[in-house]
Amino acid sequence: MFDRCSLTYNKQGTCRLFDYEYEGNVIESCHFYFALENVVCRNYITEKYIYIDAGIPNNSFIETDDSKSAKEMMEYLNFFIDNPNEYLKYFNYRKGNMKVIRKEETDQTHDIYGTCNKLQASVSDNKIMLNPLAEHMIINKCIFKKDME
Repeated sequence: MFDRCSLTYNKQGTCRLFDYEYEGNVIESCHFYFALENVVCRNYITEKYIYIDAGIPNNSFIETDDSKSAKEMMEYLNFFIDNPNEYLKYFNYRKGNMKVIRKEETDQTHDIYGTCNKLQASVSDNKIMLNPLAEHMIINKCIFKKDME
């Protein structure tokens, strides 16, 4: 959430990892949550937002690429802070048939255990990837930040 340690660093030199209560309190105190990546890939939505198999609900996020500058983005966000009824429209998707499942209750495949289970379940798929990162970059057309400048 904060590049691993920044706000949760303690005097013993360790981080409080996976402190969901702390993260929840911080998130509740903010109007917006920024999920930024150091690479842009087609078909990829950051796991920092939320892990949803079916995709992200419509009108539930603001795309930073839609702004021409940081100033324009801040003006846009301030509009929502100053106009609570407009801000609340971003939560309309919650009025539908949606069930929130706690992270502890899910069988997510983006952690190491889920990945191992997925690999073991797919024994019949014997495709060999000599360079998985390169194949991922081709399929998803990834662009690293350094290549954007």
